[in-house]
Amino acid sequence: MEIKHILIVGAGTLGSQIGFQCARYGFKTTMYDLTEEALAACRTYHQGIAAATKKDLGLDDTAIAVAFDNLTYTT
Repeated sequence: MEIKHILIVGAGTLGSQIGFQCARYGFKTTMYDLTEEALAACRTYHQGIAAATKKDLGLDDTAIAVAFDNLTYTT
């Protein structure tokens, strides 16, 4: 069985980290939470993870863009 899409239920700190890494490694990833506020916080957190990943791991803008292209957010 091939994994094609990952759903992360809960866009808090842990879910956000898992979701970003899944997206970074090429999986289409959907972040799900009960409120738009939680998803907004998740998006902000993802921006921070992206900046840290770029700095610490030396990823280029293209790799970061691919990760964000793989992410969707829904309630």
